[in-house]
Order: sequence, then structure tokens, then C-alpha cells
Amino acid sequence: MMTRTALAEDIKTSFQEFINAEEPPLIVHWDGKLLPDLTGEGEGNLVDRLPIIVSSPALEKEKLLGMPKLPAGTGAAMATKVGKFSASGVSRRRWSGMSFDTTASNTGIHTGCCRLLEEALGKPLLNLACRHHVIELILAAAFKEVMGPSFWTNDSVVQAIPGTVAPHPS
Repeated sequence: MMTRTALAEDIKTSFQEFINAEEPPLIVHWDGKLLPDLTGEGEGNLVDRLPIIVSSPALEKEKLLGMPKLPAGTGAAMATKVGKFSASGVSRRRWSGMSFDTTASNTGIHTGCCRLLEEALGKPLLNLACRHHVIELILAAAFKEVMGPSFWTNDSVVQAIPGTVAPHPS
């Protein structure tokens, strides 16, 4: 039986081999999200996470490259994390575009993540600005799969609407 580390390494290697062999155009997606800190540090605290995903017509599904913690919600911090995770296993020369939400930390003309990534790559990328934050749906589904469903019983807004809170299945 493979350990999680060995399985993750095997998946990463096969993905790298596919990208190197097929050389498909890639779109890198990211979107910051405040999530509960699950590392045991600062129990109950929220941390800023940055899911980084690549997609391509050549891929069956999008691939989650990582969800690192962000030290700050700045364009520079995001560009550093996107560049680091995307470089680990995905050739940056295959990048064709980037998908992001329309916050100043992404779109800022001087210190926005998009500008900093294009500068680091030395080429322009197709900008796929997403006003509806679709990537949050992907992240929410991944979080639910790992952590289980949320029953929202402590949400006073939900509790104020009769019949909206299902009993906890215990």
C-alpha cells in the first residue's frame, strides 16, 4: 500500500510527464480564500489560502497544484506563491493565460499579481478576469470532500429562517 506522500509524488510525476510530452497550453487559476486553520496552530483562527489550479483542453479535469497559506493578501505574495507552485511540475513556457478575480491585489497596474507574473515570465498572458469567483466553488467542493459537510447550525441568519436548518445526523 502506497503512503500519501508516495501517492502524491506518483501523481505529480505522471502529470509532469504528460505536460512535457503533450505540451498543451495551460491556464493557471487562483483565488484567495479565508479558511479555518487546520494545522493546529492558532485553533479557531482563519488563514488566507490560495488555491492554485491549472486547466487545459488537453486535460480531463483541472489539476489542483496546491493551497498554500499566504503571508499577506498582496499581489507580490500571491505572485510568489503562484509562481512557486506552478513551476513545480508545470513548465511556465506552456502558460497561455491566467484566471483570477478582479481585486486590486490581482489587477493592480504596478503591484498586481497578474502584472508581476507576466513580468516574471517575460511575456503577456491572456487575462481571464472572473467576476463571479467560480474558483471558490471548486475550493468549497474540495474542502467539503475533505472536511465533510457543514450544517451551519451556529449561523444566526440561517436559524432565523424557520425550516432552513436540518437536524444534525448523529
